[in-house]
Formats: sequence, structure tokens, C-alpha cells
Amino acid sequence: MEAVRSKSQLLQPLMTERLRRQWAACEAESLGRGGVSLVARATGLSRTTIWAGQWMRRDRGLGEERTVALDNVMLTSRRLGLTGRPDRLVKADGTIIPEEWKSSRRVWPSHRAQMGTYFLLIEEELRIRPTHGFIVLGDGTRHRIENTSELRAYVLELSCRVPSA
Repeated sequence: MEAVRSKSQLLQPLMTERLRRQWAACEAESLGRGGVSLVARATGLSRTTIWAGQWMRRDRGLGEERTVALDNVMLTSRRLGLTGRPDRLVKADGTIIPEEWKSSRRVWPSHRAQMGTYFLLIEEELRIRPTHGFIVLGDGTRHRIENTSELRAYVLELSCRVPSA
């Protein structure tokens, strides 16, 4: 609880009311069961305010799954020569599901390749093979991307064409 209180006090002057709600919702979700009450006690925000933040996040296409990382995990595979940082990793049905948020109005081939990269990196680093991931577009629509052998082969073929830095 002290860590949440400390973060809240540091971020308070930088956040608008809307951002404060969304941040509190993220914190609550990352804590799991009882997270809303804990964040409310730590920050002085009402549970209604935190729930409003959760509704705002869902309206933007964020799923209800438990967030395990929010744009703060860099995945790297020296063996594959790949690196990536998914916008969100969630735990659902015993696996890790990557989410990538895009401002565009459609899913481009490069978005699929990026998701395929995350699939390979999660499997390499976390020893879990995601069955799928989601690309969330600017209008909040969620597009499920399956982790297929064709997508994996495409990403590996692309990675062979990119020179190492």
C-alpha cells in the first residue's frame, strides 16, 4: 500500500483527473482481487472514481484480463536477434497474452509482424506460448491475432533480412 501511496504522491502534480482515474485503475488491476479498495485507501480516491477509470479503459478496448505488465517489460532474445516491448501483457486462461495499441484505423501487416515478434519473445523468455494476442486500434476495436506457424515463419524470415546493430 505504501508503494501505491508514494507513486500517487509523486505523480499527483503531473496528472489530470482523467489520467488519475486511469492510473488508479491500472494500479488496481495489477494488484488483482481487492486492488480497488487498496488503491482507494492509499490514494484517497473513491472506489467509484477507480471504477470509472476501469470503465474508461474498457471503452478504449482494454480487456478485463489481469494486467501483468504495462509497457514496462523489454523482451529480448539473443538467439533470435529480436527485442520488443509490448504495450500490455495480460494473464488469461493460464497463459500470457500480448496487447499492442495502435492509433491507426486498421491492422497493417507490420502490426501482425510486431505481434508475431512478441509471440516468439514471450515463448523464448517466459517459456509460455501464447495462443493469440490483440491489436487495439485507435477507435478501441480489438483484433485477435492468432499465433500461427505461418506468422512465426514470416517473422523469423523477416528477422533474417534485418542486419544486426
